[in-house]
Amino acid sequence: MNKSNVPPTYKTCFIRLLQAGLVASPVMALAVEETVLSAVSVSAKAEAQEIRRNASAGKLVFDRQELDTLDAASIAELLRKLPGTGMFADPDSGGGPRGRGRGPDRNMPQILVDGQPLPGGDRNPASALRLPVELIERVEIIRNSTAEFPVLNPAGVINLVLRDVPPTATRGVKLGLGSTDGRPSLRLEGQYGEPDGDFGYLLAGSLTSRADAGERDKRATTYTAGVPTGQENEVSRFTGRDTNLTLSPRFTWKLPDNQRLTVSPFFAHTENDRDTTVERRSNGVAGSDRERDDSTRSMGRLLTEWRLSGAQGAETTAKLIVQGERESADKFSRKYYAAGALASAITDRSERRENEWVGDLRSKRLLGDSHVVTVAGELRGKASEDTQTRSGSQTSRTVAELDEFRRVVWAQDEWQLSDRHVLTPGLRWTLLETQIDDSQSGRIDRTFRALDPSLHYLWQLTDQWNLRSSIARNSRVPFSRELLPVTRLASGVNSSSNPDRGGNPQLEPERLRSIELGVEYFLDQRAGTIGFSSFHRQIKDHTQRLTQLEGGRWVERPFNVGEAELRGFLFDFKSKLIAWQLPQLTVRGNAGYTHTRMLERVAGLGAGEGPRKSLNLGLDYELPAYRLTTGGNFNYVSAIDRESSASVRQEQGARRQLDLYALVKLDRQVALRVSAQNVTREERRNELEEVDANGLRQRTENDFAPGVASYMLTLEAKW
Repeated sequence: MNKSNVPPTYKTCFIRLLQAGLVASPVMALAVEETVLSAVSVSAKAEAQEIRRNASAGKLVFDRQELDTLDAASIAELLRKLPGTGMFADPDSGGGPRGRGRGPDRNMPQILVDGQPLPGGDRNPASALRLPVELIERVEIIRNSTAEFPVLNPAGVINLVLRDVPPTATRGVKLGLGSTDGRPSLRLEGQYGEPDGDFGYLLAGSLTSRADAGERDKRATTYTAGVPTGQENEVSRFTGRDTNLTLSPRFTWKLPDNQRLTVSPFFAHTENDRDTTVERRSNGVAGSDRERDDSTRSMGRLLTEWRLSGAQGAETTAKLIVQGERESADKFSRKYYAAGALASAITDRSERRENEWVGDLRSKRLLGDSHVVTVAGELRGKASEDTQTRSGSQTSRTVAELDEFRRVVWAQDEWQLSDRHVLTPGLRWTLLETQIDDSQSGRIDRTFRALDPSLHYLWQLTDQWNLRSSIARNSRVPFSRELLPVTRLASGVNSSSNPDRGGNPQLEPERLRSIELGVEYFLDQRAGTIGFSSFHRQIKDHTQRLTQLEGGRWVERPFNVGEAELRGFLFDFKSKLIAWQLPQLTVRGNAGYTHTRMLERVAGLGAGEGPRKSLNLGLDYELPAYRLTTGGNFNYVSAIDRESSASVRQEQGARRQLDLYALVKLDRQVALRVSAQNVTREERRNELEEVDANGLRQRTENDFAPGVASYMLTLEAKW
């Protein structure tokens, strides 16, 4: 198999680009002129409310204090509570009508860590979702598409800013013991850091071991000519454990002439195991399955950043990133007849390797008395290899290699029209070269070019009111998993409701045209914020998954299906009830709505996905006399209709979850936290209906999963 490497000339170009930037940056810093735009540049320590108010494009910010209040251990838990993200962070883990190994939702927000995606981030955000919230300094949700951060999903772009080297000596540790369905869980997190002259460091890490348990009851009915002819019942129970180790140290050096060098290693290792027992009865005939899943994922990243700070916020930065990920998963499936005799045995093994390097050079400077101009260039090379092997009663082996080389140049101008008006035009140029070498289809070369403009307008009517508007054009390039033609065989009986899955190397990028309007109100005494925004996106070459017969088997692949539109809104609020003489009480919440609609009917394709609605309501109450803070959050995600083809309709039932917490300060440095998730043990239901070409029923499924509650007692210390 041919392995395509990044041409040496590209690497040489990047090295020369970096050298030119290092030489030119002192000259650019000296050329900075006096300006009135210093308010646009916000320091890392600025309050979240001020960052949001002064951002030239729509941005929601959650600082360290707010993250502690939201009481989430991982990013996956946090997304459920943040504005607009919970409706796409689907908690299902497969096995039901919605799951079946479909993978992450295409509409999930892109998750960045310090402005860059982690390895595998475009195809599997598992590493980012497991990231402990304790290692995060703040979370930024970028709502408006900019030249720097194209927003391609309705939930926006989430930038996780890791903890930086502290200005003073910092020590902190958290030790938690918990229970999930009666099985123990462990949480250990800590930071140790201090500045030492021109050198500073922060050592941060986390170890979590979480129990995994649940039950699922599926009842299916088969039909002939619309008349019921058979019954299938399955009851599955699983137990397992998810263990994650994350290390995030950071080292900084202050160099002469306002220069700073930062080295940020990042490492995460996850091990997951699960045992599943399935008892089934098909038309009165009993049987059983035994499944064992073992998976490991190791990810590492080394980020080096050089920064030169000039007068009035001028800045030049150069970044070099090297990162990679290794993942392997083994699944052992055994089916037995009623008498216990072995009916079939299948072993699946999947392996993935990914290596990536990134070079980024950018400069921000002040021109005249009203322009902050940022120009940046990025080179990115990535190589990945996927291998899938099935042995036993069925055998297959597929190997696919993918190489990407991406060049990006972008520029934007934050133009202060007057004291209260800011106009921000931007332009982003992208060139992406992709090479796919697949054992089934051979080699496929693709080249993609895009020139995407954006324009944002901020009107600060008063110190409390903001009005925002935004228009942008973007291009959403297919994920690598959507391009690889490798067909992954389905577990169980292949059907239109349980198809094999594969990619489509002919898949074209989606072209998006977006418009967004928003209003923000900032309460007196910094008591909170109220915000509302609505958006409309026109999508050309919209991508949807279609199930078709290929060689006698049902296979689901993504296809460009024509033109679609996406509409929605987001509302969020947070307020200390100072005006009501209740300064100890804080209320917060958010509500979101999105709906994707096809503008033209496609033969053989279902109606797609129905509207999504989400709601979060939370409160926190402080009792200073008792050193006690208590609160909770209620989360709701509406039922979702999915029609993956003209013959299959699925409904994911509504999700509800209530989380509670209490924090007792034992003294100024030590506190005790009690957390409870899903305390009402809300159940989950899914439904599926399959029809024939005449619209008559062929199969229905009803899927039920009882709720599982989890509890955690955590000792927190800082000094």
